[in-house]
Amino acid sequence: QKGMRAIAVLARRSVALLPRVRPSRIVSHRPPMLRSVCVGFRSLSTAAASADDDGDAPTADQIFAAGAGCFQKGDTTAAENMFKEALRVDPQHERSLLQLGVIEFSRRNLHEAKAFMTDALEAPFTTSELRANTLYNLAVFTQEVDRDSSLAIQYFEQCLEQDPNHLPALMDFGKYLALNNQASRAEPLLERAWSLDHSNGLAATVYASFTMRMQRNPRKAQQILEKAVELGGDADSLSALGSLLSGLPGQARRGKGLLLQAISKNPHHATAYANLGSVCWLVENNFDDAEHYLRKAIEVDPRNVEVFCVLSSFMWDVRRDQESARKLILHAKSISPDHEFVQENLKRFGV
Repeated sequence: QKGMRAIAVLARRSVALLPRVRPSRIVSHRPPMLRSVCVGFRSLSTAAASADDDGDAPTADQIFAAGAGCFQKGDTTAAENMFKEALRVDPQHERSLLQLGVIEFSRRNLHEAKAFMTDALEAPFTTSELRANTLYNLAVFTQEVDRDSSLAIQYFEQCLEQDPNHLPALMDFGKYLALNNQASRAEPLLERAWSLDHSNGLAATVYASFTMRMQRNPRKAQQILEKAVELGGDADSLSALGSLLSGLPGQARRGKGLLLQAISKNPHHATAYANLGSVCWLVENNFDDAEHYLRKAIEVDPRNVEVFCVLSSFMWDVRRDQESARKLILHAKSISPDHEFVQENLKRFGV
């Protein structure tokens, strides 16, 4: 039965796969990411050549395409300059406004990010796809930064009106509803996200999480994840299935193997390391490896609040190192002071 106590850390932005247990629980609950609109644009040289061939000054779209090429190559500074130049040509160029908002958000310049995204929403309508991305980014920002639930819901709903198959919106809105006791509204959104692409590990993980946590249906969750692994098996689905199997009788060995496969596919997959650490701790009583993998997860993702929480519990309950446990939970508090697991451990440690 000890295997059933395994802790699940799912792919980023997902909810817990296994029921809540003591002494700890890890949930990958990182904030949703803003959606870039640079994918699919021509490279810098191609866009510039097109403008030169025409003999005219480049349009805002052409300048944006040049910036998108820079952005895709990792040159954010050059991309930012291009996007601002596009706005000089067309001050209401929605795509440039939206992408500048993404850049400022990545720098945690929240006031500037919100201003760009709000201006993007007020720009003249161009395409449903672009407007859906603008609404999605505003929904994420409003939910994670402004903490305005009612407005975030409005943005999510408007996004899905523009694009009913907007995968990030289906997943993030569905998760939000599930976590706020609206399972009946969440299920069709999460099921639809998964049905759009059964090989998408993140969509499969989120839907499997829902079936476990809200419906208490481990068989269905396993079927969803097995399908995703069968169709390609990315690090997200391998990690989630490995976590699930590690908590089932007779499946711990296969589960651990899948977690190791996930790390092999993506050596920077923090949740796979955290899942593996949980299995070593709670299933195998291999405390040295457990601490190693949990610390590796933090090294890969130093803002993962849940891993800090479970490592603090590990230090408190296993290592009996109360000073280290308190330092870890105070660091988690500095990242997300209102997180429920942070609050629980602060209380438990007497901080």
